[in-house]
Amino acid sequence: MTHWVKGSWGILMVLIGCALLSSAWAEDSDDALFEQGVAFYAKGAYEQAFKTFQSLSIKGKAGAQYNLGHMYKEGQGVGRDYEQAAHWFTLSADQGSAEARNELASMYFFGNGVEKNIGMAERLYRLSAEQGLVVAQFNLGLLYEAEAKSQEDIEKAFLAYLKAAEKGNRRAQFYVGTKYATGRGVVIDKGMAVQWFLRAADQGDGSAQDQLGWAYRTGEGVAVDLDKAIFWFRKASESGNSFAQSSMYAVVGDKYKSLAKSDVSNQDAWAFCAEAAAAWSVKPNDAYGFSEWYRYWVRDMRRRSPKFAGLRESPCPELVSQELWVFDRSTNAH
Repeated sequence: MTHWVKGSWGILMVLIGCALLSSAWAEDSDDALFEQGVAFYAKGAYEQAFKTFQSLSIKGKAGAQYNLGHMYKEGQGVGRDYEQAAHWFTLSADQGSAEARNELASMYFFGNGVEKNIGMAERLYRLSAEQGLVVAQFNLGLLYEAEAKSQEDIEKAFLAYLKAAEKGNRRAQFYVGTKYATGRGVVIDKGMAVQWFLRAADQGDGSAQDQLGWAYRTGEGVAVDLDKAIFWFRKASESGNSFAQSSMYAVVGDKYKSLAKSDVSNQDAWAFCAEAAAAWSVKPNDAYGFSEWYRYWVRDMRRRSPKFAGLRESPCPELVSQELWVFDRSTNAH
């Protein structure tokens, strides 16, 4: 009897060991499959990625469930389906995924795939933020501001933005800057606004870069510096801000107008540059049409002033390229 118990115990331990090894192997296999799904997604093979995440989601893998929800939400590899997205985000969120909780909160906030529920959205954003997901902290601020019914709510929104901003979220940094600039939820402080705009702008936020351009142009919160204004407007334009280019050329025009007043000996040249900047500031979307118009505009402007005849180099190469300047010199000679 004793011998049988010992033998059975040994067999039982072997079976447990085999089960553990099988479980570890399956987990490693699932991890490898998950990485394969990520690789499919990264190269745009959405249908393959979807099938991979779907198979893992059925097994209860939280990361795959989140990814599957995202693909349903965006319509990648499958038709867009907010209800399915909410379903899979819920399963992932129930397992503690901060990312899934943040996404599900947004669905409750907007009523996409689920019945709109601001209380549930706030709860999920808060849980996600407490797990360290900074974007959820920012979203919590957006919720507080959108649903604000009192000054206290507006101040609560500011504090939520501030927490996210201090953790490096660039949109939150821009929002904190705007609140300091306008006094919404906090006392107006133009200097602090500039500081937060700088932090966001250094991370490539086009809106913050645009605001810095205006600050340096107008002297709000910082000393007037037209060169820095041009720098930040140019950065904003490069970041995709469609209005920043017009603002940049307006400042360039301001610079040349100032030069025309202070440097009388070259007044005509600087006045010409100021008008060239004004032309660029209202440049239409038709780039080719503008280029042709500008070419002949430059020629006509130069013909009006014989003083330009001796200028062999463009007085403002950032507005009139040397190639265009030389071309117009030869055109004028005919």
